[in-house]
Amino acid sequence: MSDPRHPSHHPRSDTRTGNGAHRNTGRFGASSVLNNDDFVILPHDHPTVVGFRDLTDTHGAEIPGIDQETPWSEASLLAAEQAYARFSDAEADRTRALHEAFLGEGLVRLHGGSWVKLRAHTKSGEPSHGYGIHHEITDHIDVVTSLPSLARRLGTGSHWAVIYTSTAKMLDLALNYSTLTAQSWRQAVEIAARSEDFKII
Repeated sequence: MSDPRHPSHHPRSDTRTGNGAHRNTGRFGASSVLNNDDFVILPHDHPTVVGFRDLTDTHGAEIPGIDQETPWSEASLLAAEQAYARFSDAEADRTRALHEAFLGEGLVRLHGGSWVKLRAHTKSGEPSHGYGIHHEITDHIDVVTSLPSLARRLGTGSHWAVIYTSTAKMLDLALNYSTLTAQSWRQAVEIAARSEDFKII
């Protein structure tokens, strides 16, 4: 099973940087706001995006717990996360890329988001990167790279479903309340996104 995250699978190509009011969180949370230089939106045909899509289509059915008919439903996400949290460290590492691809592709297919490559630095100052899904209407990013490890660290078995639900609520608010003032919009998003990893300015 190839890993589309590997540098050899995503050579330099045309990308566009994200925009909007973002703040560098200093780490990759489940949902983050980042400044303009921290991410690039990858086009639909970028090798990494194609790799994530193909990995989901060819191996997604192998993920324990998912509902084959509605793989990104709340019940399916709950079962999949609970199964992943019970994996041995070796099994979790082996299937991490598959879970990352599956979780990101679900957000893309359900809500029309775009894959982005995120840039950050480790505590030692070394450059690092991850992947997420950018939603243009809300200008926020769901950071999928961190979701597998968060599932094991938090141990709630419900974190993935919470992220999906929060994103759906935010997008619904954006579609139905596009004329809100900036302050009202901020308050609406804060109400919708009750996740400890979602940060807003």
